[in-house]
Amino acid sequence: GDPASVDYSQTANIFPSTIFIKLKNGNSLTEMAGGNMSQMIGDILYIKNQNIAYYIKDATETYTIKPANKTDTANQVHIGMAKTKDTASIDGYSCTKYIITCTENTDTKISYVWLTQNLQSMNAYSFESLGSSAGSLHNDAFKNLPGVPLRIESYEKGFKMTMEVTEITKQGLQDSNFTIPITYKEATFGY
Repeated sequence: GDPASVDYSQTANIFPSTIFIKLKNGNSLTEMAGGNMSQMIGDILYIKNQNIAYYIKDATETYTIKPANKTDTANQVHIGMAKTKDTASIDGYSCTKYIITCTENTDTKISYVWLTQNLQSMNAYSFESLGSSAGSLHNDAFKNLPGVPLRIESYEKGFKMTMEVTEITKQGLQDSNFTIPITYKEATFGY
């Protein structure tokens, strides 16, 4: 059919409508709500002293140890990051715009990320869900951010996806937020 008449509204059901990131003592719990991605991946728990990330699916009471991202060594890969002079205030935090380019062979993906350096550093796995929609190359780029992303714009195959922090709350968190429930069973990775 005519590309102009294609209904792309179904893609909105893929991505989470909300992402919550909880941090304590270098550990992180990334919770996604809404969208098929949150059902497929589940929540992401990173335990600092183990240096391991887990995908946790509450619906099935299972967890999976996150497999390492593997980049095909036969491919030519380049990840670039460029700081711009553009700034913005997001939720009261001063942010600087960065351009991230991820090129594998002839395929290039571009994201625009507004970073603040006014928040404590998060671990790389705090952003796993933010880069996962664009593949492992974007995950690698997100692990090296020189600040905390408060706004991300990604473009791929004619689609624009924007995620922006709407609220940052500092509060006490229970240690139990950063543990796998003892009744959960390990499962193989997959959807």
